Amino acid sequence: MSPSTTERPWLVDPVNECVQYLADEIMYASLVERGVRILSVSEPVVRAAKLHVKSQGVESKYLASFETLENEARMAEPHAKRVLNDNFRRLYRHSAVGMWAAIETMIDQMIIGAMKNIDDYKNRIANTHPSLAGSNWFKRSSSTLEEERRKYEGTLSNDFPNVVDRYVELLRPFGVTINLQSETRSLLTEMSEMRNIVLHKGAVVDDRFLQKCPWTNLSTGDEYIITHEGIHKFHEGCSNFVLEILGNLKTPKMES
Repeated sequence: MSPSTTERPWLVDPVNECVQYLADEIMYASLVERGVRILSVSEPVVRAAKLHVKSQGVESKYLASFETLENEARMAEPHAKRVLNDNFRRLYRHSAVGMWAAIETMIDQMIIGAMKNIDDYKNRIANTHPSLAGSNWFKRSSSTLEEERRKYEGTLSNDFPNVVDRYVELLRPFGVTINLQSETRSLLTEMSEMRNIVLHKGAVVDDRFLQKCPWTNLSTGDEYIITHEGIHKFHEGCSNFVLEILGNLKTPKMES
């Protein structure tokens, strides 16, 4: 008989870790954004406070602390204003790439965990995806589980070129059924393509991006910009995806 959900930490743990990472990532982005806004106007505030404290005859050791704060604010303020004037574009890109990396890592760890703990995992895969039964990957063994996972995904990409669809199908042989709303699928697809152009194209939209994400109303050569609203939509899309997986894992689906 197949193990129950509570006996499958190799599936559940990566999901829980991803949930925490996503929560941390959006929190860090929010904290940095608030900190930048404060730093952009902090120098005159600190200076006024220092002058007030000085007028009250406070001990010099406290005044020295205000001097330090004023100097730090003076150095940080121009950088904070530059980030503010940039509308946090680089911050949001960094956060979005991190969120997508968390999704990728979760999927990779779940697949490797399944391969490590399910003796007949190749037969399960072949039963779910018969086209893979005749592939070179199915007939040969890999030297490591990571190589095995990579070749499994690479072989399946022929049938599922969209990365989000592929992630759903990669997990299905292991009893994980994911039902995504079209909006979530589009958001995750855009995140994947955003990651590619941010890391490899300097955030400049290319033909591949437009082919994969025609709903964006962008053109080749445009800069891909993530707004405050956009980063929260990405976070929502990732969270919906992960929570759908987590909800699925509450009920054992793998059969003997």
